[in-house]
Order: sequence, then structure tokens, then C-alpha cells
Amino acid sequence: MARIMLVVLALAITIYAISDWVSRSRTWTPGRVNRWVWLAVIVLIPIIGPLAWIIVGLVTRAEQRRVGTSPDSSPPRSSRPDDNPEALSDLADRISRRQHRSRPVRRPNDSPQMPPSDEDDDTNQTGDEDEEDA
Repeated sequence: MARIMLVVLALAITIYAISDWVSRSRTWTPGRVNRWVWLAVIVLIPIIGPLAWIIVGLVTRAEQRRVGTSPDSSPPRSSRPDDNPEALSDLADRISRRQHRSRPVRRPNDSPQMPPSDEDDDTNQTGDEDEEDA
């Protein structure tokens, strides 16, 4: 009966450690060890691997709380390009290049053609002609 309890306890700790490993941020690993190495340790070393993940994770989180950073937070990133001056200058350059490429080349003696206006139509489109004929 004691052996069954030991196997169930080892299995429960392993499942907890794997679920904790999955739920953590991809940038956070305890002890600055690669995430995939931690997964191998959890799975391949029964009882000690999952306990190491749990204990080292608790210590790492406690250290980060003391320093003032949260364990699952990644460094702040600018999600909007208007927060980044380099992105703004790149955008301005791209816009000016596009405008330069899309401008038509005009020769000095070319005059722009104006589209025909509605006032030049001789026909009355309101239907008043039908009323005058009747």
C-alpha cells in the first residue's frame, strides 16, 4: 500500500510540475535554465525533478518579488509604433519614397485636363422636359 501511495504522490507532483511548466511565461524559467531542459528534468527524473522545479521556482519568484519584478512579466515593449522614434522616422521615409514614386512626371507645356462638369450637359435630368411637352 505504501508503494502505491509513493507512485501516486510521484505522479501527482509530476503532473503539477508539468502543468506549472506549461502555464508559465515562455521567458520565465527558474534558475535561468532553458525551459526544455526543465521539462526533461521534470519528466526523466522522478520525484527529484518535479520537486526541483517547484522549489527553485518558489525561490526565484521570492527573489523577484524582493527585487520588485513579477516573475511572469516580460520586459515592457512598445506595442504602438508612435512610441518608437525610429519607427516614426522609418515610416516618414517610406511615405516620402512612395509619394515621390507615385507623382506623375509633368512637362512644362502639359496642362492638366479637367473632367467634364455636370453644368455642361444640355439635357435636363430632372424630368422637367416631360412636363413641358404635356
